[in-house]
Amino acid sequence: MVRKGDGVYLDIILWESQDKWDAAMAKAQTSEAVGAYFSHMVIDPENMEEGVERCMQLRSFAKG
Repeated sequence: MVRKGDGVYLDIILWESQDKWDAAMAKAQTSEAVGAYFSHMVIDPENMEEGVERCMQLRSFAKG
């Protein structure tokens, strides 16, 4: 999680694939834990993807 200079928080999650993202979003819609987490954000529970921005990872820089 990071906070931008304007005070907006970003929760950055790297997914292995689009299929895993889709499965997680489907599961999230019925999860109490996810509901409690998202309750701290301004997100429409009927549209969990609204306010969620997906970006493509271009490159990873790992030590090794």
